Parts: sequence; C-alpha cells; structure tokens
Amino acid sequence: MLHNFLWRGPDRITRNTIKGRKEKGGLGMPDINTIYKATSINWIRRYCDKSIDHPWKLFFDKTLKPVGGKELLLKCNFKVNLLNQQITGFLNSMLTVWSELTKEIPPVINNRRYRKPIIWNNKDILISGKSVYFPEFEAVGFVYVEQLFRDGHKMNWNVVHGRGVPQSSTLKWFGLMSAIPKNEMGLEGDAQQTDTLLTFGKEAVRLEECTTRNLTQKIIENQFINPRSEIYHIHQFNIYIDCWEPFYRIPLIATIDTKLREFQYKILHNIITTNVNLFKMKPPRVESAQCTFCESEEETMLHLFYKCQHVEMFWENLFMLWGRKMNLR
Repeated sequence: MLHNFLWRGPDRITRNTIKGRKEKGGLGMPDINTIYKATSINWIRRYCDKSIDHPWKLFFDKTLKPVGGKELLLKCNFKVNLLNQQITGFLNSMLTVWSELTKEIPPVINNRRYRKPIIWNNKDILISGKSVYFPEFEAVGFVYVEQLFRDGHKMNWNVVHGRGVPQSSTLKWFGLMSAIPKNEMGLEGDAQQTDTLLTFGKEAVRLEECTTRNLTQKIIENQFINPRSEIYHIHQFNIYIDCWEPFYRIPLIATIDTKLREFQYKILHNIITTNVNLFKMKPPRVESAQCTFCESEEETMLHLFYKCQHVEMFWENLFMLWGRKMNLR
C-alpha cells in the first residue's frame, strides 16, 4: 500500500533500497514485514528473559519440551515445518522468523566451522522427512555432530550403549547415523555455542541485546541494496566515487521544499522520465526519442539538463548572474 502510494504504478526503485536510510539513497520507508519480524524476535527475547514471570510461558514450554525446550531449540539449525512436533499459532510465527534470521551453522572455511553444528532439530539431519531429538542421547552428552565420530569414523554402538544409552534405542542410533549428511562428517567446530545468537550478514547479535528498534534497523541494513543508479553515474561520467552519502544528503540540506527534494532525489536515482524512456515504451508515448527543444540529439537526462544548447544558455546566464551577485570576475 505504501509503495503504491509512492509510485502510483510499478516500483521505480527496488524496495530494499527505498526502506534504507536517506544517507544511503533510501527514503526510510516503513516496512511492515520487517517490523513484524523484529517484534516477533522481541517476543522471543521476552520468552527467554527469566526476570519476566508470566503464565503464558508455560504453554510455550509444554509445546517445546518434545524438541528439547527453548534453551536447546533456539541454538539449533532448525526449520519449523521439519520439527518432530506440531507447533501452531503465534509460537509458530515467532520460530519461523527466528529460523530465518539465525544461522547456527556458518560456512565451512578450511574444512572447519566457526561453530559446532548441533545434532538435534537440525534441518539437514532428517529421519522420515523430520528432524529429530532423542533426549536419552542428549542426557549422556551427545549434542554436537562431531561427538558422533571418533578419529573420523562413526562411533560404535557398544561404546554409546556403554555411556548409558538404553538398548531399546539401538534403532534410533543407527537411524541417526545414516541420516548424517556426508558434508557433516569429519568437520570440527572451533567453539561451542553458549549464547543465543542472531546473524545479520557477518555480524552476530546476542538475543539479550535485541530491541525492536535496533532489530528493525539491522534487518533493513542487512537487506539493503545499493541504488543501481550509482553504477550508471560512474559509467556515464567516468568517475569513481567511494562514498555516496554526501550526494544523498544534498536534497536534505539544500532545501526544505518537498518538490525540490523529490526532483533532486529522482535525478540521483536516474528515474526522470525523458523522451528516450517514453519512446521505449510499448506502445511508444512519443513520436521520437529526440530532444523536445533542440531536436538534434536523443533526450537523455544528461542531455536534457546539461548538454542541450538551450539549457547551456540557461546555465551561462545563471553563472553570470551568480557571479555578479557574488562580485566574482
């Protein structure tokens, strides 16, 4: 609805750009989906906050008990629809957002992981299409995938049974070992995951430090796409610009008139409609792509505002007038 109001037609600038900060080329456009995600994560933070004692937590605790409880689940690489437990309603929505914004298992670098992959509720370790949680194995210390192997080989059942896992869990063990993907075998993690983390690109944030406002900002920054017009301007003028923020600040500091700000914003994003654009439409909206004023060259934005002979006269007169006002020779 907001984007329809802004453009009154197809989007002229990608939405992940529009909702970014003004200093980066965005408009700070509110994004309902992002706010919803941040609010959902904030509810999970309240759910995990032991200083908040409320009966509603008991219902969530009972639902999550078959998958190890919130302390384990929120550190797992899970997908809600693959959990071996039916989760519905608001809790389902919260956990779905959480699984989208977290990445318990980061990329492998030099055959090692930065974090140890957890066995339980792992979306990559499935039995009959569902992730698994066997409390009798976790109770004797089996939490991480690397603990299922010894010297690069699968651990023998007799050793596992000797640790205290009951004989009745034999089939569970062999089913679990056959479900381990080959790309998980033999990989070692560098550290245990002691904190409940969310990841935004290369940045990890502890759940306890999250608020709705800073989460919204981080989600937007992680999804932000640099305006495509930057590449156009670099090639058009054969220049390299390392930082665009001063240019995007110009409409904000040069005037308070909204129409002028809008006009400058459209120039920066190269979305001013010229005859070249109108002629490319199907069907064409103009008879020719030539300039409306000089009719000698195609009417691109650069020609229309700078190179056209009629516009050149305007700039010359403006600079002369400005020079006299400033007493310049």
